[in-house]
Amino acid sequence: MWQDAATGILYMPDRHERCTDLGSIPPPLRSMFPQDEAPYAYYTHDSAYRHGGLWTAPTLDAAWTFRPMTRRAVDDLCLSAMMEAGGVSAIRRGTIWSQVRLWGWAAWPDPAAPT
Repeated sequence: MWQDAATGILYMPDRHERCTDLGSIPPPLRSMFPQDEAPYAYYTHDSAYRHGGLWTAPTLDAAWTFRPMTRRAVDDLCLSAMMEAGGVSAIRRGTIWSQVRLWGWAAWPDPAAPT
């Protein structure tokens, strides 16, 4: 579970699947972009890509509802999560975000949906 500091909304990836490629970083580039800097940002992002959204709640004791999201919203959420995690430099965040925006269409569940 991750809470967006700006909005206070809680986000939870699918609990039944724990699949992530930790940032889609090709093996030759992993020394430049370590995968352990913000694993939850990557996990949340990959779950949202797989399902087209995330489970959200305004507080811990509130009901969780599935929130469909655009690809852009998912990518921006990942960027926010990396910023809040700390330890991910602005250059790395920008590079990861721009590459996800550039190539993420291939993994999005419905290529015809808004991005």
